[in-house]
Amino acid sequence: FNHRPDDLKGFVEMLSAGKLKVVKNYSLLFIKPTYNAALSVGDKNAKYFKRYAYYYVDAKSNLIKFKPKRKELLALMADKAPLVIQFMDEKKLTLDSDQDIKLVLNFYNQLFDFTSVRLRK
Repeated sequence: FNHRPDDLKGFVEMLSAGKLKVVKNYSLLFIKPTYNAALSVGDKNAKYFKRYAYYYVDAKSNLIKFKPKRKELLALMADKAPLVIQFMDEKKLTLDSDQDIKLVLNFYNQLFDFTSVRLRK
């Protein structure tokens, strides 16, 4: 990737490859204990929280952060949005899980695979 955002730390998982490339970034957030011995309040335990963020790769290979909501995802797929909407409605996909997101992304990328195969013949 040409440009890496400053907040991109940890591991990334490639959710889709093709015309629309999307990666999911996993990172850990450390929360220090907040215990105050004088007042006997707060939490004595340190905590770790798993955070994640989604990025797509633009034409210049820059990573751009986005939220995988229906409106934002369809904006990225504007050229094939009616087909993607129809697919999401038929399959009743809500984009609440990575599985649903992967299905939509794979469907979108397959639209271009089939188009290129038809053009070659």
